[in-house]
This record gives sequence, C-alpha cells and structure tokens, in this order.
Amino acid sequence: MKHTFSFLAALLLATTILAQPSADYYKSADNLKKEELKKALRLIVAKGRDVERYTSLGNVYPDIYYLYDDQKGQADARVYDLFSDEVFSFTSTSMWNKEHVIPKSWWGNSTSIDAYSDIFSVIPSLSTANSNKSNYPPGIVDKKSDKAKDSGRQWTGPATNGTGGSYSNVWEPYDDYKGDFARIVMYVATAYADIEWGSNVNVVSEFNKEEWPTMNPWLYKLMLSWHNADPVSEKEKKINNDAFDIQGNRNPFIDYPILADYIWGDYMDQTFNLSSATLYSHTVGGETGVFTVTYDANGGSDAPAAQHSQNAQVTLTTAKPYRPGYVFTSWNTRTDGRGQSYFPGQTYTLVANITLYAQWAENGENSDKLWVLVTSNDELVAGDNYVIAYSTANVIAGGLAKNGYLETVATTFSSDKKTIETLPEGAATFTLGGTSGAWTLTCDNGVLGTTAAKKLAYGSGTTTWDISYADGVPTIASTNNSYGNLQYNEGSPRFTTYTSKQKPVQLYRQIESARHFTVTTTSFNYATLYVDYPVTIPDGAEVFFATLTESKDAVLLHPIDGIIPAQTAVVVRGEATTPYTFNETDETSSAVVTGNLLVGYSSDTAITGSTDVGYYAVNYQASDGIVGFFAPKGASTPNGSFTAVAHKAYLKVEDADAAPSFSLRFDDATSINRDSEFPDYSDCSEESNASAPWYTLDGRKLNERPTRRGIYIVNGHKVIIKQ
Repeated sequence: MKHTFSFLAALLLATTILAQPSADYYKSADNLKKEELKKALRLIVAKGRDVERYTSLGNVYPDIYYLYDDQKGQADARVYDLFSDEVFSFTSTSMWNKEHVIPKSWWGNSTSIDAYSDIFSVIPSLSTANSNKSNYPPGIVDKKSDKAKDSGRQWTGPATNGTGGSYSNVWEPYDDYKGDFARIVMYVATAYADIEWGSNVNVVSEFNKEEWPTMNPWLYKLMLSWHNADPVSEKEKKINNDAFDIQGNRNPFIDYPILADYIWGDYMDQTFNLSSATLYSHTVGGETGVFTVTYDANGGSDAPAAQHSQNAQVTLTTAKPYRPGYVFTSWNTRTDGRGQSYFPGQTYTLVANITLYAQWAENGENSDKLWVLVTSNDELVAGDNYVIAYSTANVIAGGLAKNGYLETVATTFSSDKKTIETLPEGAATFTLGGTSGAWTLTCDNGVLGTTAAKKLAYGSGTTTWDISYADGVPTIASTNNSYGNLQYNEGSPRFTTYTSKQKPVQLYRQIESARHFTVTTTSFNYATLYVDYPVTIPDGAEVFFATLTESKDAVLLHPIDGIIPAQTAVVVRGEATTPYTFNETDETSSAVVTGNLLVGYSSDTAITGSTDVGYYAVNYQASDGIVGFFAPKGASTPNGSFTAVAHKAYLKVEDADAAPSFSLRFDDATSINRDSEFPDYSDCSEESNASAPWYTLDGRKLNERPTRRGIYIVNGHKVIIKQ
C-alpha cells in the first residue's frame, strides 16, 4: 500500500498543476491587509458559491472525498476520512456521518444558511469518531487522562494547556492532520464571518459575528500554529479543486497559505501582494527563508537529526531510521503515506517547516509469519490480521455458509496452543479495524456483521464488535446487544453468534518473527555479512569490522562482540564450511564501530569503480596460502565494475594509489588464541618455534611449520620466512 500511495502522490501533483485558480480569482484581495483582506476573501468565496442541500451531500462526496483515484465519482468509493484511520465505502451508510467541523450549535443550529451544508466544512466521518468529537472546539487533549479517546486520527477528551475556551473537553487531530483542519476552520471563519455566531444567550461559541478576527484569540492563535506546522498536502489541493467543480468556490488558505499570516499572524500590518505570493507556499514577498525538516521514525527508532534549509533548499539526509521486521521505503508528510513523498539524498525546495514521517514496508525476507494467541486487550491492534479459532477442537473459522455461520477448518496448533505456524486453505483472515468498543472484522468478502442471533453476514446488519479480555479469555460481542456473542458450537461445529452459552473462541494475531540471515563460511574459514537490521552473533563465530593500517598495506580487523549494529558490514570467521545464523534483535548494541571501510547492500547492486575508489572482496590466494582482500571477480583492477551481491560485504577504499590487494591483520593479539594442547612457549628459539602452533596473519592455524615465504605468528611473535 505504501508504494501505491507514493504513486498516487505523483499523479496528484500532475493533476494539481493543471487545476490552479485563475489569475483573476483572488484579484480583489490584492494590496489589502488584516480585516479588509479577510472581508475581500469572504466576498470572493461567496461569489459563485452554490451549496448542495444537506441531504444530497452523500451524492457528491464520492466526487471529492474519494480515497483512490480510480474510484472518483463511484457510489461505492472508499472514503478519505480525516477523523479516523478506518477505511469504509460510501455505501456503508451505517458506518459514516456528515460531520460539521465547526459545530452548528455555535450559530444556533440554523439549517437555512450555507454554512449548514458547505462541502468544505461538512465532511464525511466515521460515525463513532463523529460521536466522540461531539460539539467540542479544537484544542490540546490531555492524553494521559483515562477519559481521552483515540479515534485513529483524532483525540478527544479533557483540555490541557489552557485551550478549549469555556469547554472542558476538546478534540485534537493527529499532527499530520492539524493543518487540514486549521485551514477548514479558517475558511469557515472567513466565509461566514457575517452569520449570527453565538447570538443567542444560550449558545456557547468560539466564533463571533465580526469581520475580524471572528475567532476568539486563543483559537486563531492555535489554528495558525497548526496551519504553519502542517503544510498543505497534495490531497488538500485535490479536494480544493474537486470542491470548486461542484460548489463553485475555493478555500483560499489552501491556495495561498500565507494569507493566514496576513490576517491573524506576523504580517497583519503588511499588505498582501498577490503578484509576489506563491501558490501553496508560505514564502513572503518572493523571498525564500530558512526552514527546518524534522524527521519522525513513525513507529521505528533512530530518526535522523533535524536539518535546516538554506534559501529554502535542502538535500535530505541519507541516514535511515530502523524498525524491527520492516524496511524503510521513503519519507512522507503524513504518517499513513497519503501525503507528499520525499526521498533520501534528493533536493527539495521548502515553503515552510516540515515534519517527515518514515514509511515502512513489511520485510518477509528470512523471517517467518506466525499466528500467536491473543490474551489481552493490548494485543488488539487496528490494521493487524487475525483468525478466529477454537483450539480445543483444533479448528479455525473458514467461509460463510448459506445458513449464516462460519464453517470450521482443521489446522495444526503448537502443543501449548499458543501459535499456529501455517494456515490451511479455506481459513478466513480478518483485518481488525475501528476502535475499542466498536471494532470491525474485515476479510476479502467484506466486513463481518451479524443480523440476528445465530446469523452472520458480510456488509450488512451490525458490523461492529465489542472485544474484551478477562483472564486471557475474549468476549466478542455484537454491539447490537440482542445479537449475542461470537462463539463456537461443539454439537454442530460452527462459529456464529449466540445468546445462549456456547464455547468461547480465541483470536490469533499474525506477527512477523524476528528476521535472520545465515552465512556459510568458506573452506578457508571466512565469510562476510551485511543486513540492515541489528543481529546477534551466534556461538562459534567471530565478527570484525575493517580499517586500513597506517601504512595502508593491510586491512586491520577489529572485533565486534555481542550484537552487530544495523547497516554494518562485517567479516565473519568460524569453522570451515559451517553455517552460522544471525538473528534479528531489538537490543541496543554497545559495539563501537568507527571508520569501518566495509560496505554492503540489501539487494544485488551494480558497482562502478572510479580512478579514486576501489572495491575489494575477501578471498583466499592459494599460491601464497593467505586470506586477504582482492579485486572482485570480473574486475581487472580494483577500480573495475562488478555486481555487489546482496548481504555480502566489500572493502571500499577511496584512494587513487591503493594497492591491488590487502592482507589481513588483527588489532588485538587476543583474537588469536593458543590452543590448550600446546605448551606456553615463551622464547623464540628455533626449537620452540618448530614445536609451537603457527598462524597466518589472518589467524588461521596451520597444521605444521610453514615452508612458503611470508609473515606468520608463532609464540605471539611475528616471524618472517624469506625462503
């Protein structure tokens, strides 16, 4: 899905460029400031505005708030929902509502004004998220409170930091949606500054009937901070254009975000110059500024340090975050990948401070998928996959029978019933959605619902479930109290809802086990390894990173103990032709790896050497009986071209005068261990040297005293054999 969103982002950009406002649309706002500017914008967006009837909004929503491009205008289009991370279609009428971003109670609930059905501010929302939001104002939620609720893209609950006006509860979007909502609030405060906000003494409102500022000071200051912290996304531009096609007006704070600063911000005393303003940009007077790029690991760790642009230009760092079981794919302006994509090493022009969120793809390479028994509410995670089981009978739920129950499918559980390693054909896999108290279970056939006791269906009836655990045993109850609980019938083997007491079922959650990578040493005891996740070092293997000696005539190998840090290429030494498995770990490595000249890649990579850079592979030279780094096979010189094999390590030397090969040395004499069967020789006499074990410089023990010329180690000393 992440790749799909990146592709869509590119399409959105191309579409947006072709659908900008006309040159005259904002002409009457030129050279005005503060309240005069705001009034001009009110008249601009009122001209041509033709709102739909409230009851007809559902008919036009698929032309505006569609999630996927190829579903635009289709009645069953999936919904782009700002309030939750639930994915549902417009035909799922029981799941969504039309939500007023600005509560209609603030103007006295009148249905006769355009604000009641303005398509910019009355938008589709998951019904439960809509209910949680209530008529609260925007604010900062005390997320530590036990009354705080998370709907997937918004928090609701007690206010903190003095926000919320006279309200005790507020709603707060996720950081990557705050700008979207701020621009809607600013639009309403501008387009409808002249309506009867809070005119009735019984109406509590954070808006006032006045041209400026319309919003109470705490509110417009908060909206301005949200607006500037979360720049306009490609999706917002697209909604703006689609809404213009239907309603006949635009949201000026999407087209020219800098307008907010002229009306409520730092430029209130300056006149707005349309000719120097830039579409979708916060730059002022044609001048570019210095902006900050903040990186968020988005579920991972090791996010890169923030960067500061120069003249609005920034080349994104090539440093990458880490997340167990996942591969980093790109950065995005939204956590879910639905914003604008950014890529490491590429240069971008910024128009505001920006936060980029890491995008992840599950990596199944050298890892195993397991189904693990769920025993607590904490293991209910929206977006994860689950199966319904009754482990006592060794069965899981399968297809839906005509009589409205899920059939049984035999499977194999572990002896302790805690895992299922492989699902059999016919098993039904459900993706958990929604929120606590109103979960959804969705498979390829649709959303699992119940229409009555002992009856299940897809896409009809009550499609939400209250799932709760007590002492490790779940209760999966339809939110329609009269439909009962999802249970297993031993007498007539099946899974369905019962109001009577049957057997409780279990949920098993799909997880990705820790990745692992196995390397097999060569006949000369060595191998190399590169993986982009941290791994533990198996028993019997020694691991080293590499630098060059001061004279640059040999590679100096430095031992690594315990854990190999992520993205660290290494040399492995062990028993000849022996496989060693390196397992992924989430432990923090204490290894200090400085100046490592070994590089590696996660996939086969074409390498082109240059006059200044050479690549070398570890190998054994039989003629001299030594292990070292030599020009890779297929490259006539160290600077030649070759294909670097995935997960292997290569020595990269940036030196035009580098040698064609390098022998190995060790920076710690303790890395060569004298076998206990030999006496502790303390002199270098010919007699003792003849009897002591001999080693090559790379630490390989020889069976007898060498006769070939070279440098060897015996008795802890270097010995040169000249002939």
